[in-house]
Amino acid sequence: MMDFKQDQEFRKSYFLIRGRKKRIVLQALKWYLILFNIEDDYQLLDLSSYENRYFYWAGIMEKIGFDQLSKCLNKKASNILYKHYKNKQESKIPLCKKTVQSVKEDAMIIIYHCYGAAHSSVLSAAIHLGYLPEDRIPGIREILKIPYFDKSNSKEIGIPFFYGLDNSGNKIYCQGMGGLDRIVKQLLKDIMREYHIPEERIITVNTLKNVNILVRIGGFLSRKLGLVFPGRIIVAFGLKLVYRRFIKTVSSVKMNIC
Repeated sequence: MMDFKQDQEFRKSYFLIRGRKKRIVLQALKWYLILFNIEDDYQLLDLSSYENRYFYWAGIMEKIGFDQLSKCLNKKASNILYKHYKNKQESKIPLCKKTVQSVKEDAMIIIYHCYGAAHSSVLSAAIHLGYLPEDRIPGIREILKIPYFDKSNSKEIGIPFFYGLDNSGNKIYCQGMGGLDRIVKQLLKDIMREYHIPEERIITVNTLKNVNILVRIGGFLSRKLGLVFPGRIIVAFGLKLVYRRFIKTVSSVKMNIC
């Protein structure tokens, strides 16, 4: 979980207070700042090493429905965390500031996202940009040939990567969110709100909802177990079976940006 805090010099810092899959969230944070060309003097303070058992039990209480008890435990945990932070000088890690793919003021951003940015998000982006047809179901070989298909690795999850420009000049990105969709998308909303970036400038599209069991099995074989050839074929076959779902998703996105 990420939170914003403003110091006495009016410089904002991001504080990481929960550690689950923190690398994914940190990579998303870094590249969202780059995406919007945000150049303020931001610093990252990693406080995850100070997590305590109260956070753990607060999560358990929330899952079983004891919301008030969960809030009390979270408050207790936050107080302990704050004391740790105040009593220790944390090293500050500067974040990267600029990139050639930073977004212009008048450009729209469409982010197709899935678990690892290897299959369903790449397929959707390829349909959007015309690498794959919208009027028919392509063959397995056509799917296998699209750029970046089944190429990303686990270390790249969280990073939105530029896929291309559509006919209207909108920037198309793919991003793996590693199962942390809610947290990563909330982080994006927080950044946009903090910098007064209009919400209509960006569209996030969950493509994972379109996949079937074959895509999941093939993705596991290829990306997790390293059985690239059989896994990749199974993924492509699975995507072919549900290809019309992706056509419908991309068509809906295009209608929204017209």
